[in-house]
Amino acid sequence: MTTRLWVVVLAAAGATSLAAGATIYVPAEESTIQAAVDAASDGDEILVAPGTYTGSGDSVINPGGKAITIRATGTADETIVDGEGARMVVWCNGGEGANTVIEGFTITGGEASNGGGVFCEDHSSPTLTDCKISGNTASIGGGICCFDHSSPTLTDCDITGNTGTFTGGGISCSFSSPTLVNCEISGNTVENHGGGTHFYLNSSPTLNGCTISGNTASTGGGVSCESSSPTLRGCTIVGNTASAAGGGCLAMTTAVPHSATARSRAILPSPAGGFLAMTAAVPRSSTLRSVETSQVRCQEPGPTGVGHSSGTNARTAMPMASKTETTS
Repeated sequence: MTTRLWVVVLAAAGATSLAAGATIYVPAEESTIQAAVDAASDGDEILVAPGTYTGSGDSVINPGGKAITIRATGTADETIVDGEGARMVVWCNGGEGANTVIEGFTITGGEASNGGGVFCEDHSSPTLTDCKISGNTASIGGGICCFDHSSPTLTDCDITGNTGTFTGGGISCSFSSPTLVNCEISGNTVENHGGGTHFYLNSSPTLNGCTISGNTASTGGGVSCESSSPTLRGCTIVGNTASAAGGGCLAMTTAVPHSATARSRAILPSPAGGFLAMTAAVPRSSTLRSVETSQVRCQEPGPTGVGHSSGTNARTAMPMASKTETTS
């Protein structure tokens, strides 16, 4: 009887150990990160030593829908995942959830049509933490592209120095609602819309404690929003530039409903230098909320109205608690 009891206890302990997952070391056990991913199962952890890692095919890393953690053992500056200008760096298209975690890497050198650095599509919503997403290029979403109900969570990430052609130098979202916490979105460039961020087609992203600065676009230097409902809490939008309209933020086509926390009047002095809302973007039932107009200061004051063509926004601080002022 005693022997059987011990067998049961040991078997239960073994089951618990298996549930916790295995650890795979790169490059000690697998030479590439993708090889480690291919060998991994749900619950496993991949520990990546400092170095520069490349890949082949369409991406350097594709988690394949697995609930795994890919973690750098050194700093992001020491642990680099490089697309070499030939492919996207991270591609999530297997329905990844929050338990797919990528932590502590520099993600750079990506080039693709969508999401040069990170492309999430087909209901894929991984977690990225302490990553630097920089030096990537794409037509849509130079740094990150979220598409088709893909809503990743990014915490303590830097999205800097990325380039887009059409939309979203830093990040572009369509039908997706990512969450960004304590992230820096700076120094990104796009030829058209949304130097820092571009939110489009029923996207409801949430940004908490983020800084959007030094981004450049034709319209929406910092933030471009169309037919979407972003929420910004405790964010700072500063020093962004648009050559045509909305140096800080451009909101278009019923872009921001009453529940959002970015407020400016429909028309401000030098709208390209601060916030510009246009094309029915601010109907009475869908108001922009809660940054006092006095907080929008323009380095290049211009005439009141939508005709002012360009400008740089000085500083727009998004308070944690929103005001209730409405737009007439």
